Amino acid sequence: MMAYLIKPTYKGLIISLVLAFNFNICVGGESRESIYLQDNSQNAGIDFVHFAPRPRWCEIGASVVGTATNEELSLVFQEEGEFWKSNGRLLTMDEFANIHLIKMNGSGGAWLDYDRDGDWDLYLVNCQGNDDITNALYENQGNGKFFRVHNSGAEDGGEGMAVSVADYNNDGYPDLFITNYGNFKLLKNNGDKTFTDISAAAFPEGIRDWWYGGSTWGDYNLDGNLDLYVSGYVDFSRRPRNTNLRFPMDFGGLPNTLYKNNGDDTFTDVTSIITVLNDASRKSMQAVFHDFNEDRFPDLFVANDTDANGFYLNRGDGTFKPFSGPSGLSTTDGSMGVALGDMNRDGLTDLVYTNFAAEVNTLAFLVDNRSSNEGGLRNAVFVHDFDSPMVHKLSWPIISWAPGLFDLDNDGDLDLFFANGHLNSVSG
Repeated sequence: MMAYLIKPTYKGLIISLVLAFNFNICVGGESRESIYLQDNSQNAGIDFVHFAPRPRWCEIGASVVGTATNEELSLVFQEEGEFWKSNGRLLTMDEFANIHLIKMNGSGGAWLDYDRDGDWDLYLVNCQGNDDITNALYENQGNGKFFRVHNSGAEDGGEGMAVSVADYNNDGYPDLFITNYGNFKLLKNNGDKTFTDISAAAFPEGIRDWWYGGSTWGDYNLDGNLDLYVSGYVDFSRRPRNTNLRFPMDFGGLPNTLYKNNGDDTFTDVTSIITVLNDASRKSMQAVFHDFNEDRFPDLFVANDTDANGFYLNRGDGTFKPFSGPSGLSTTDGSMGVALGDMNRDGLTDLVYTNFAAEVNTLAFLVDNRSSNEGGLRNAVFVHDFDSPMVHKLSWPIISWAPGLFDLDNDGDLDLFFANGHLNSVSG
């Protein structure tokens, strides 16, 4: 079974393919190896651009008037909590979200060897939301070059948020799961360089018209099939009628959903049985399955936007238990993305998650993972490293979306990368 977790990344920028080169420098008579990074997107054939016009609206208060860039029109926020275009037409909340809010969250990308030729291919999500500007699949030629694959069946035209990759049917070929504003899609890899959208048949209970965040795969019941956890984001129908509307803090959240893989290309919503995993509708951006307490059963961490993060221990009987101890993970800093890795090489899996602007990104080191299937953990689970200069001091004013852990310089230590993006507030 294969499963890869891909976090949402900032949109409105050209995708960059970066190559690393080693070279030596001399400092104080001592030779040190350094790394030089070069953007190789154009040479590699990656010409994908996330929806180009960047939104200029962030937090809007009463009677604020602002003018956005490009084709976007001036808006006025009235005391009744309604949005208007400059031509006097009232916008519904869904229309306003479509113009502005969705574009503020970015969309994701994934590496996968979709044709099993040994080279990593690239899949990129767009949020334009029409048939002309779609998601893109780039096939790796094995020589540093990519070409865009057309008519593969992977050209989803939804208003995309994120993508996760998993071999859900154990046929050896990676499949795609895409979350959008309004729906999600499961694209089955046919093994012949094409995909088939099997969403309707795979989810016979129906796909809700929701704004979805990220998704993650894990075999929570150890039956050999990868199960699917899908994050729900903002619920515009639960909107307070006030004059100082803030996004997303003043909106309700949507439930998260756990889908059990039945092993026959269908999934069953088991969230009603495991009610704790709907995560109390906390506006979830991303989640990750991992066996933190080493009892063989994958546990679940959920990164929530402006609500407390969720940490759930797998009891091993098909149910989960919220961890009620001092986990160190239940912050309310507007968490965006999450990555796992043994950062201090102590044999335990640590966790890093990114937060919104003015909220420090968090390194959490696992210090004790002894437990039982009853979901008990002894002592604190994670310890935050708030003193790290690269994480705290340099990331404080930055809006970070997706973290990445990898050994960039091949020295045996995991290095850390943050995908950052900046949003401009309304002026008026």
